[in-house]
Amino acid sequence: TNLSISNAVAKNTSKVPNGTNNKYFSIPLHSISLTMDAETADKSLAVLVIQLLPICESAIKVRVFIRQQSNYEYGLVSHALCAAVKRICREFDTLVAQLEHLYNENKLSLQKLVFLLQPSKVTLYQLERLCLRLSGLTGGHLLDVLHAITLEQGDKKAREMHQHLLTEAYQPFLRMLVQWIYRGELKDPYREFMVLEDSSVSREALQEDFNAHYWDTRYRLRDTHIPRLLRSHAIKMLSAGKYLNVIRGGGDLQLSETFLKRNGSNENTNEETSSISNNPLLSCMEGDMQQSIEVTLEISDSPLVRAIEDAYILSSNGLLKLLEMGHGLSSHLSSIRRFFLLEHGDFFIQFMDTAEDELRKEVREGSLLQL
Repeated sequence: TNLSISNAVAKNTSKVPNGTNNKYFSIPLHSISLTMDAETADKSLAVLVIQLLPICESAIKVRVFIRQQSNYEYGLVSHALCAAVKRICREFDTLVAQLEHLYNENKLSLQKLVFLLQPSKVTLYQLERLCLRLSGLTGGHLLDVLHAITLEQGDKKAREMHQHLLTEAYQPFLRMLVQWIYRGELKDPYREFMVLEDSSVSREALQEDFNAHYWDTRYRLRDTHIPRLLRSHAIKMLSAGKYLNVIRGGGDLQLSETFLKRNGSNENTNEETSSISNNPLLSCMEGDMQQSIEVTLEISDSPLVRAIEDAYILSSNGLLKLLEMGHGLSSHLSSIRRFFLLEHGDFFIQFMDTAEDELRKEVREGSLLQL
């Protein structure tokens, strides 16, 4: 009968969003396109089913994105984003379970199924568009594109959802940032952070040639992974980490320990997450950075910017202290001033101006008495 066919179609349709193949629908995941077999389906029911196909197709694309981007090689930022998207999809999973329960009690018709799935249509479509644009992206590049997508949202609910996803995706990146600017350590196993380490450049090259480009080339900015929110402060963040790296490699362990303890790091723990979670800068970032994203999507004059500035100043002062106390920077500079006659700069310039005419003459023509 028409009623039994309707119930059967409703049952199969309710399973489609979970990626389940059945006798009425085929789901080629490589193209993610749903079609209805007109030969086996009732014509009068096909009109209702066609209204459901875009919802099911969006749900499948989102699930495929989660499965792909959750793979090891996509990195921590992508994993955090997928976890946040998955939490949003749990509400839809609950709805699908409720629909199946209604079917088992013979209370679900195709018309009722269409009605109950309509509220999820907009959210799933927005997630589908988001996943299509972020597919294959990693690290700071993913954050940059996600930030741009968030700025494009005009609807209040859509903007709030995208801001939430952006905040969640930023958390692993911020933890790497804390490690870098407050400890001088680069923990980037997936190569998704904004700082790139060239391991082929070794410190030993400085012993052979003091002009070696170790400090310039060992750590560099990776342009494609600099998020828009942090782009204007990228140089300071790079420098802060490099300065701390110099302090660690400069042999002044006491200065390094004092600096790290001042900023809340825990050297005695073997667990990276513990040392990071105890850092006050991380609390600042997780709280204030989230507020910054949710309110303006900009970080000008935000607590995060002030934290970066503080880290830069502290690392600069630490490096200057190391050079002064450990390597006699002032005495070296004084020697250079004397060597290049800079210590008596005014006298030397006045002498050159006065004796210019005599100095331009040949040696045999010049007057030693006048000089």
